[in-house]
Amino acid sequence: TQALSDAVGLGYLDIVRVLVAANTDVALGREIGLSLFYSVIYNRKRLPVCKFLLETMVQRAKLPIQPPDETIYSFLINALNHEHLKSCCDRDGGLRAAIRASLAAALTEKKKVLIEENNLENLQAELAGVQAIQLQVRLLQGTGGSIKKTEKKQSMVKIEKCMVDLQEKINSAMPEMRLIEAAHLGNLDYVQSLVGKGVNINCQDELGRTALYRAARAGHQAVVAFLLEHDAVFDDLPEQRGGAPLYIAAQQGHAPIVDMLIAKKANIEQVCRGARALYIAAQQGHEPVVASLLSAGADVNAATQSDNAFVPLYVATFQNHVPVVQMLVDAGADVCVSVVVDPLVDTRITPFDKAKPEVARILNDALDKKIRSFIPGLSGREDLKTGDYSALIDYFNSKHTYFFQSAKLKDAMRSLLALALKERVEALIHAGDQEVLHLELEGLQTIASKMSLLQGKGGTLKLFDEKTAMKEIKGLIERLRDVLGLNVVPMVPVVPVVPPPRNITKIEQAAVSALQTVGLLAPPPAPPVVNVGAISVNNLKKSEPDAEMFTL
Repeated sequence: TQALSDAVGLGYLDIVRVLVAANTDVALGREIGLSLFYSVIYNRKRLPVCKFLLETMVQRAKLPIQPPDETIYSFLINALNHEHLKSCCDRDGGLRAAIRASLAAALTEKKKVLIEENNLENLQAELAGVQAIQLQVRLLQGTGGSIKKTEKKQSMVKIEKCMVDLQEKINSAMPEMRLIEAAHLGNLDYVQSLVGKGVNINCQDELGRTALYRAARAGHQAVVAFLLEHDAVFDDLPEQRGGAPLYIAAQQGHAPIVDMLIAKKANIEQVCRGARALYIAAQQGHEPVVASLLSAGADVNAATQSDNAFVPLYVATFQNHVPVVQMLVDAGADVCVSVVVDPLVDTRITPFDKAKPEVARILNDALDKKIRSFIPGLSGREDLKTGDYSALIDYFNSKHTYFFQSAKLKDAMRSLLALALKERVEALIHAGDQEVLHLELEGLQTIASKMSLLQGKGGTLKLFDEKTAMKEIKGLIERLRDVLGLNVVPMVPVVPVVPPPRNITKIEQAAVSALQTVGLLAPPPAPPVVNVGAISVNNLKKSEPDAEMFTL
């Protein structure tokens, strides 16, 4: 290794050739890569050594690859990416041109050998390596030197030609790959020809994609129809990078192809990349696709298989796809559903928190309809009893967590509830049924006692704030009490209060006796003496009242 580095540094090409030929170990590629920029650093004019090292690295690059995730040209790419070599190339246009030309020539010669060998694994490895080199060569830009643009273009064209030839050889070596590529390009005649020759219609490429998948993604309806007629599998395929044809067609917005697959009974609930077809169509705003999936019975509230648990309504609201939101709401989407924005602390938000004005109106209308479905007389249901709000309270309880974390949902629920109850009470008062009014009063009192369930962090309510909403409901209760006469105070007759007679004390009796003795107070009259035997009503003389009265 040291001898090779010294020979490269001194520019002794013949000695370099002998040393490289003496060591056929593939691992020598790393040392050659290091020597490559050494030769440029020591003497940038010794281009023959540089060209020889490049050609040697290209020739010796082969399988197996260690580690597997690299390419066969990893050593070469690392050398080209070295900061010293890039600095030299930036200053010297001739060096850049020499590197490009040497690589193009070496890759072209190796391509010819591999095509003649016709080893599919080696061809695929070479194609991946050439693609990596092409990207790295494009990065060898600079301002110095006098390189011609035509020379640069010619070198890049040669490298790209290697890639095209290798890909064509790979395709020709694998009829299945030709079928998948023809389906992707929409070449119906070629697809029919290959299927007619017995090529496996359900073959997959290295990413797990089938001919049906590629055709569905590209939107080639005729090819998709032909493949479906010949029993191409559209469900239960390995989920690598592709997924199911229905999912990818929904993502791309190809409604006719979605309809074809639905007609073939494709699984509309199949999960691909953690989501279903309806979710991805709602996210992209593809209205016809959403309509087809909903008509086929897709679960409108199905969440993604992730920590966030997103649902179609939330993602459509977030993207402000107004028509899609309306379709999802009409199909029964839960407007009070919450999604997790921070799984660590379980922070949740609802569609109300992300809705813009037009979408917010749709959500408010849906929530109002939901609330009215629990209120007798406003829902149109005959099974609801007057004054029975147990179902509504149960609904509040089920959404209590969402109310606490979503201020806008809480505000909307309070205000819409107050408006619906007001309409209900006014209708009952107009009807005038006393028994019904008594039952309604009991129901409202229950609702008022449960309003604490609608408390939360706050928010910006447009119709009623928290105090006003509560005041409205309490006002309805007082209104009913007034109508029923429960607030009238009954009239009670006023009875004068007469103090009880007071007993005269001994001191008071002594004072009266003293006054009578000195003549200041007349003594009490003596009772008349009456002959009981001779008394009659006519001759009974009435006693006259004492003329002198003294009040003690």
